[in-house]
Amino acid sequence: MKECLHGKEVNQEYRIETPSDLVHAIKVIAGNIADGTIIEDSRKPQGQMTITTFSELVAGEIWDDFFEYYFVCPNTA
Repeated sequence: MKECLHGKEVNQEYRIETPSDLVHAIKVIAGNIADGTIIEDSRKPQGQMTITTFSELVAGEIWDDFFEYYFVCPNTA
């Protein structure tokens, strides 16, 4: 199994207390996807309550009340 080059950098706990915290977290994740640090994990389905794709969430089109997404390191996928 390959080791993730950015594992410690991106695998962090981030407390979300306000809507702006959530927007910031989504933007950080979107940036990490854009620069290839992480990719969406296609092996795990979105949570049953999640209707919106992550790209729609990033675009701010629709937000579900609950959502669940999974990401992996491209080196270990």
